[in-house]
Parts: sequence; C-alpha cells; structure tokens
Amino acid sequence: MGRAGVRARRGPTPGHRDLVVAAALRAELTVHGWDRNWSDPRPGAIGPGRRWGSTAERRGHDGAGRFEARLTVRIPAQLATRLQHAVHWESGATEHRLQMLAGRPEHRAEIQRLQDALVTTGDVLRAAVRRAAAESAA
Repeated sequence: MGRAGVRARRGPTPGHRDLVVAAALRAELTVHGWDRNWSDPRPGAIGPGRRWGSTAERRGHDGAGRFEARLTVRIPAQLATRLQHAVHWESGATEHRLQMLAGRPEHRAEIQRLQDALVTTGDVLRAAVRRAAAESAA
C-alpha cells in the first residue's frame, strides 16, 4: 500500500500553513490578553457573517488595511471558539452601543469612532496571517 493509502486511513492531516497560522493566531490572542477562558455568550449571540456595525471599508484592529486576497486555513475548533468568544466579549458593548445609535445621523462621529473600535474575527485572523508571514520571512 502506498503512502496515500496510509494517509487516507489516518484522516486528513493539517497543512503547514494551517499550523503556522494557528500558532500565530494563538500569539495574537495572547498579545491582546484574549487567550483565556471566556464565559459562553447567550445562545444565538454568535452567528455567521459580519458583526453588526462593521463595514467592508474598515481597517483591522491593528490599523492595517484589508487584504486583497483570500486565504483558506483550518484552525482547531477549540481555538476558533476561543477567538469567537474573545471577539464577542471584547466588542459586545461597542456593538450594543452601535445598535442604540442606528439611524441617528446626529451621532455620526460617535458611530464612526465605535465602528473603528469594533473588533471582528476577520480582523484578528488577518493580523495572525500578517504575523505568520512576518515570522516566516525573518
């Protein structure tokens, strides 16, 4: 039996890219003090898609612009859950305030400030990819 047969019986193995990004994601969470146990959000609080109040034009939480390409990585479920919980609790109050100000143009400056402060899972993942790229280039 060839190597492919052995691999197929063991199941898929994570690629190098997945491992490198997962390590960088853990480092990114640690730098911000988010690599810890978070209480579970209420059921239904975390869903797919963009966070309420975030916009496609926004910059990441580290100030860098958005990526121009897509990159698929697989991260362990436990790490993904930790990321989701960290972002939920870190930006929950900001998101709630944005909802309170929705449709109030007289608060545009505050809305913009809150949108800039909002942290998304995409922001953190993009920062982790940048961290991984910088570490592998060094």
